[in-house]
Amino acid sequence: MASHNLDALQQAVDDWNKRHPPGTAVKITNNAGIDTLTTTKSVAMIYAKSEAVVYTHCKPGFFNINKLAVIE
Repeated sequence: MASHNLDALQQAVDDWNKRHPPGTAVKITNNAGIDTLTTTKSVAMIYAKSEAVVYTHCKPGFFNINKLAVIE
């Protein structure tokens, strides 16, 4: 993977973490269109050099930050 992609991912992680600490309320919408409201449990991080993710309290595993809607 090109370093500029990793740089962009790191920037996305840094931006997310500045605005959304652990405990941020988010909405996750699954493929069936069902929403789940939860909070984040971690800071954002890069996973497998390919996506920026966070862990949440409601479901096991992690979610791409681009798939989450922050609840203000």
